[in-house]
Amino acid sequence: MQDDTEIIASYGHPERWFVKASRKRAGRELAITALHWEVGLAIAAVPLTALLAYEFLGLMLSVAFPHTHG
Repeated sequence: MQDDTEIIASYGHPERWFVKASRKRAGRELAITALHWEVGLAIAAVPLTALLAYEFLGLMLSVAFPHTHG
């Protein structure tokens, strides 16, 4: 019966597997982080866009009807 080191040695170089796996995992984590940034920016963009539209509408109304403000 083979012990663990012989079994691992018979499959090649396991340190390469670990390097590959960690590289893949790091890439996936970077992709998830980028996705979180995109989602966060999209969530922040909605109220900011609404606020800018509201302010722009107020500016346009104050230019169009200057006499209605006291």
